[in-house]
Amino acid sequence: MSIFINRVPTTWRKYSFETTRNLGSWLDNIKQRLEQLSSWKDDPTKEPYITFINRLYNPQSFLTAVKQVTARRDTIELNKLYIQTEVQKRMYWEVNELPKK
Repeated sequence: MSIFINRVPTTWRKYSFETTRNLGSWLDNIKQRLEQLSSWKDDPTKEPYITFINRLYNPQSFLTAVKQVTARRDTIELNKLYIQTEVQKRMYWEVNELPKK
């Protein structure tokens, strides 16, 4: 019945993230989340230039992991690191259009 009224079925919500989206928007979001995870899976050693934090199930864990990996790699104390976020209107496929530093 939920599908006919454009709502995420209760049984699906039980295994998913909380949302107030309608079914179409929810399915698009799931697809985008899977695309991001698949790109990481395909080449796990490559650091992504763009990460959609809102597409992660637990973004705080991701940010903590980024700090831990950086601390180990650069031998910096973990408590001296912080996350700086740059909000941009870019998609992950626009990597070639990133400004040169």
